[in-house]
Amino acid sequence: MNLAYAPKQYIPGGGASGSSIRTKENKIVAIFHSANAFASVGLSAALRSSGFDYQGLYGTYNLPQYDVIYGTGKDQQNSYRHEMLKRNKGRTW
Repeated sequence: MNLAYAPKQYIPGGGASGSSIRTKENKIVAIFHSANAFASVGLSAALRSSGFDYQGLYGTYNLPQYDVIYGTGKDQQNSYRHEMLKRNKGRTW
């Protein structure tokens, strides 16, 4: 499970999956993956989460902290960057 953003009134054409969602400062926050034209909304997966305590609303589940790219979330054990370094033995091309 992950945090998702729902950009309202953003329904790009086919092939837009994988597009980045960015802040005004051009910092990437999510990757766009699907849209519903009928509802005029799209969905994008957040790359970072600061976590959230639901205070028992979902039993013992709370949204964890995570950073998909750098792995800096609390209790996070892996990241995309770590896996790429491991698979490519430090090569950056």
